[in-house]
Amino acid sequence: MAATVDHLSGGRLEFGFGAGGDDHVDQMYGRPLRPAATRIARWAEACETLRLLWTESTVDYRGEHYTLTAATSDPKPLQRMRMWLGSNGERYGLRVVARHADVWVSASLPGTPVSELARISAVLDRHCEAIGRDPATIRRASQFWLPAATDDALRLVEEHVKAGFTDLVFMGRDTGEDAVTWTARTAEALPRFRNAG
Repeated sequence: MAATVDHLSGGRLEFGFGAGGDDHVDQMYGRPLRPAATRIARWAEACETLRLLWTESTVDYRGEHYTLTAATSDPKPLQRMRMWLGSNGERYGLRVVARHADVWVSASLPGTPVSELARISAVLDRHCEAIGRDPATIRRASQFWLPAATDDALRLVEEHVKAGFTDLVFMGRDTGEDAVTWTARTAEALPRFRNAG
């Protein structure tokens, strides 16, 4: 399905996912609750199998959680599909990110201090170095609540950029303004945000 969307978008799809872990969401959708170790192992195998399906004509894969036999997936993406992987699991999740991600999405709650995000980013660097991957080959993304005052928002953007984050996802907080007003105000401030990095 992702490859088809990539075709429909002219090769612009950015593919993101994580290991899950929100018990409320799993219960809501009737998914079984799994221990973190199982979710992360399944996620790692999913990353491997997706990359194979997107690049190989047929795929044979035997893992602990997934088995593929002469599997095909066509059409292939128009581009080398970039994986945005979200995790802050310092022992296991970030190892999957180090091995498979094109972009790491910090899975911290919005409002987490930038200094803590930078510390977790350094953990990712160490996992990359342990497998011989240049940490600079992984872009860093963070999502956070955008303050209503443009100057405050700009300071927060600058903090993230200084900490090495290349992709920023702005979230609106419930400030009483409607989504259209928030979006227009944020769009007006974007040139200043772009100049920060």
